[in-house]
Amino acid sequence: MDSKQRPHNKTITIYGCPELLGALDELKKQMGINLSFITIKALEKYVVDNFPQVAQNNKLIK
Repeated sequence: MDSKQRPHNKTITIYGCPELLGALDELKKQMGINLSFITIKALEKYVVDNFPQVAQNNKLIK
């Protein structure tokens, strides 16, 4: 297994969004994925699309 195939465990913290936990369950259902395999980019896009104020507060919107 080369380094491109090896999973990387990363932690992302998004502040001020208690709804995000429930939203992640919904996202998991919509995308049909195991939450442990969600990408940071997918999570950021979901927050930007669904919680614009939170995204702005967390500087996800440039």
